[in-house]
Amino acid sequence: MKSFFRYSIIIAIIGFLPIKVSAEERQVINYLSAASNICTPVTVRCNKGTFQVYHNETVVYGNLMYIEAWDCQGRKIIDTEADSYTQNSEGPYKRWFKFSMLYPESKSSNSDDETYSSSESNNRYSSRSSNPVTNVLSSHADDLGRAAGHALNDVFDKHVNEWGEDCKRFDISASYDSHIEGPALGIQYRTPFMFGLFARAGYNTHYNELTYNRNKIRWMAGIQLWIKNFKLMEWGVGNTYYKSLEDTSYGLSLSTGWCQKIYRGLGIDGSIGMALSFKEKRPTPKFIWRAGIVYRFCLN
Repeated sequence: MKSFFRYSIIIAIIGFLPIKVSAEERQVINYLSAASNICTPVTVRCNKGTFQVYHNETVVYGNLMYIEAWDCQGRKIIDTEADSYTQNSEGPYKRWFKFSMLYPESKSSNSDDETYSSSESNNRYSSRSSNPVTNVLSSHADDLGRAAGHALNDVFDKHVNEWGEDCKRFDISASYDSHIEGPALGIQYRTPFMFGLFARAGYNTHYNELTYNRNKIRWMAGIQLWIKNFKLMEWGVGNTYYKSLEDTSYGLSLSTGWCQKIYRGLGIDGSIGMALSFKEKRPTPKFIWRAGIVYRFCLN
C-alpha cells in the first residue's frame, strides 16, 4: 500500500511539471497605445507599474491584472480592456490595448465650461474692432492659428514622442563637420530596413578668396547602412579642401557613426571616417569627423 501511494505521488508530480513549466514559459506581451482622439501622454497604472503611453505602441511584458488610465488632462479613460489578442497556443501571448473613450464630464462641469465659454466669447467680441474687414481677417487668423497648433501637436504626438531605432524615420541634424570645415545642416532618411540616404551642407569657415579654398558652401551626400542607432557605413561624395593638393576637390568619403537619444526625439549624432580625392593618380586621404545634435521624426 505504501508503494502504491508513493508511486501515485511521483506520477502526479511528473504529470504536473510539464503544465507548470509550460505556464511559466508562456510569455505575455501587451501593446498599449492611445487613439488619435485622445490627448497624450496617457498615464497608465497597472500591476506592472506606471507608464506614459502615446499614439505609438508602448510594450509592457507580463500578465496585467488591472489597468487604470487617464489622458493628458487627467480625465479617466473607460476602455481599458484588451481590444484583441492572439489565439495561438504556442509562442508569446499578445494583447493589444487602444485607449479611445473618456468618461463623460459631469453636468456641473459642463455648465461651468459653457459659462466660461460664453463670457470668453463676449469678451472676445466686445474687444473686436468695428471695422468688418479687420474682424474677418482676425477671425481667419484665429482659425489658421488653431489649425496650425493642432497640426503641430499631431506631428509631435505621432512622430516625436518615441525615438524609434527600427522605424522608418527622418532625421534633421545640426553639427560641426570637419569635411565641410564649419557648421552644417543635414537630413537623413532611413527605411525600416538598414538602408538610408543622407545629405549635408554648411559654411566653410576657412574660406579665402585669395587661395584655392574658395568654396563658401561645401556639401556631401550619399547612402548609409544602419543597425539600430549605429551607422555601420556611410558612403558619400562631395567637395572638400585637401591641404596636400592645395585645392578644393570632389572626392569620396567613408565613415561610421552613431545616434544616441537624449529626450524624446532629440539626440546626439556623430561620425568618424576618411575622405579620398582622386584628382591625382594616387588617392589623397583626409581624416574627417562630425559631432552635433539630431531631431528624429518616426514616420511609421
